[in-house]
Amino acid sequence: MVHELAPFDRSNIEYRSTALQMYTQYLNNYNRALSTINALRDNKPFQEFIYAQRNLPGVQQDLMSFLIMPVQVTVQRRFIHSISD
Repeated sequence: MVHELAPFDRSNIEYRSTALQMYTQYLNNYNRALSTINALRDNKPFQEFIYAQRNLPGVQQDLMSFLIMPVQVTVQRRFIHSISD
C-alpha cells in the first residue's frame, strides 16, 4: 500500500535533501577552503579582515574554529551512530 505524503512531510524531505546537498558540498570543499586560507596568510588585507572579524563583540573563536565545526559534527554523528548499533 502506497501512502501519500502530507505537504509538511514533502517540505521536510525537500529541506533535508537540500541541507544534505549543501552539507556534502561543504565537506567536499573543506580542504580547498583550508588551502585558500593558507595561501592568503601573508596577504595584508586578508590579515586585517581576519583580525577585524576576530575582534567583533561576541566572537570568541577564530575562522579555523568556525570552519571545522561542520566537519566535527559529521565525526560525532558517525561515532554516536556506531556506538548505538
